[in-house]
Amino acid sequence: MAGLPLTKRQTIDRRRIPKVNLDHLPAEEREKRQSFLERNRLAALKCRQRKKAWLQQLQHKIDNTTRENEQLQEQATSLREEIINLKTLLLAHKDCHVARANGLDGL
Repeated sequence: MAGLPLTKRQTIDRRRIPKVNLDHLPAEEREKRQSFLERNRLAALKCRQRKKAWLQQLQHKIDNTTRENEQLQEQATSLREEIINLKTLLLAHKDCHVARANGLDGL
């Protein structure tokens, strides 16, 4: 078991700091410490919320860009097919007297 990698849960649990008993501190120090811990808790929560919102926004951008890329790929394929069709039409008319009259027989 010593050589096995830690799971995410084990990593998180190992990093947790046990609660410190604040009873030995004077009331003013205890309140100050509790206030600090509460502000820190709120700041951490806000940070996690911002990160979650940022990740959701990033995922939305990825989805949109992927969709746009697929559409552009389809459009490029369609345009390549159209080029092939137009070249085929030109080749079919290369010996046409109208094409020769317009100077297009050299294509």
